[in-house]
Parts: sequence; structure tokens; C-alpha cells
Amino acid sequence: MLRKNHALIAGIALLLMSIMAPIAIFGILGGLIDYENARQTAQNIIDNEESYRLAITFLFFVATSDIIVGWSLYYFFKEDSPTLSGLACIFRISYGVLFLVALSPLLQILNLLEQASWASIVDQVLLKLQAFQSFWDLTLIIFSFHLLLIGIILINIKAMKRLLGILVVIAGLGYLIDGLGQIISSNYHIEISVYTFLGEILLMIWLLIQSFKKSN
Repeated sequence: MLRKNHALIAGIALLLMSIMAPIAIFGILGGLIDYENARQTAQNIIDNEESYRLAITFLFFVATSDIIVGWSLYYFFKEDSPTLSGLACIFRISYGVLFLVALSPLLQILNLLEQASWASIVDQVLLKLQAFQSFWDLTLIIFSFHLLLIGIILINIKAMKRLLGILVVIAGLGYLIDGLGQIISSNYHIEISVYTFLGEILLMIWLLIQSFKKSN
């Protein structure tokens, strides 16, 4: 397979992820979950079960796409740095697999709410939602290592790619700080990655541009 084909696969996967993830997390789950009100959250999920299931489906495809991106970027950057691209691939695929595991509490919530006496176990709903969020936050540390390595590869390729590489490294540092912050302090509420994700978007655009170039 041509190198530009790997760029196309990774670029399209990243594009789909950039659409599905915000819809699932902010557009759907964000409107259903109220961590201050377990009963209302449970009722919201019951009343909007189809939307809730759609959010899980989107997140499943996001996690699967992470695995595809890891594989594609390995082959795309293999000629530039086989060692670093291999490590980056391992981190990205590991993140994707762990993200899939993190989704299990969301599915377990549906089983809980199907019980006739669901009103008595609403607190468990919030516990499982918190378990999903906490586990996902931790896996983002692994994701950050992937971005750091990809950024380093870009910095080392050519001078014209150094800025993109630096921005990707900054994006990785954002996720790393947020992930470690969640571990170190229960009062950590800063989301640095919200402000440092530009490198991810530019990487996606750059990959798509590379895929349409006549020569590589």
C-alpha cells in the first residue's frame, strides 16, 4: 500500500473521530448526565435510551478508529523513524483497546435500568458513569505518549514540519498534564487539553493533504 494511502486512512479516521466524539460526549451524554442528581440522570437515560445507545455506538467507533489511526500512522512514518513510529503505534492501539474496555460501565448502566426496581439503584448509575470517566482520563496518559512521539517524529523530519510537530507535542503535553492531574489530586478540574488540541486538528489536515499529493 502506498504511503499516501496510509495518510488518507489516518486522516479520514481522525476526521470521523473529530465529529463523533464531540457529539457523543458533549452533545448527548453531556445533556443526560447530572452528577449532582443521580435520580434525574437515571431518568434522563431511560427517557432518551436511543440517544444514549447512539452515544455509546459513536464512542465505540471512535475507539476502533484510534486503533486504525495507530496502525496507519506506523506505516506512514515507518520510513522516517521505525522505532518511534512503532512505539507510537503501540501506545495508540493500547489506548484504543483500553477505551473500548472503559465503555463497559456505560453498557452496564442499561442493564441496571432495565430492572423493575431501578429507582433503588440510581446511585450505582452515577458510580458507573464516574468509573467510565475516571478510566478514560487515565487512558489519556497513554494517548499523550502517542502524540508526543508523533510530534517528535515530525520535528525531526524537516524544518517545515517542526511547527506542526511542536503543536502536536503541546497537544500531547495537555493530555499528559490532565491525566496526571486526575491521579495526583481529586480536586483537579483544569482541562488544559481543551486549549492545546490544535496540533491534533492540524495533523489531521496535514495527513489529508499528504494523501492527495501526487508524489510522496
